[in-house]
Amino acid sequence: MGDFDAHKWFKKQYLEEGHTEDKMERDQAIKRYDQLSDDDKLKLAKIQAMMDRERSLREDDLNE
Repeated sequence: MGDFDAHKWFKKQYLEEGHTEDKMERDQAIKRYDQLSDDDKLKLAKIQAMMDRERSLREDDLNE
């Protein structure tokens, strides 16, 4: 029992229930996001908006 890996066991159980690793990663990201302070959520939203604008500008440059 000394080499029992609880993380691997829970992951195996989770996947056997029909969940995918992508869903598991999304669920973990949602939990981490929910734990952020409102100030950190606002900062994250600003960063995401900035990245979206930059991506849009790059796509516009490629389409010209």
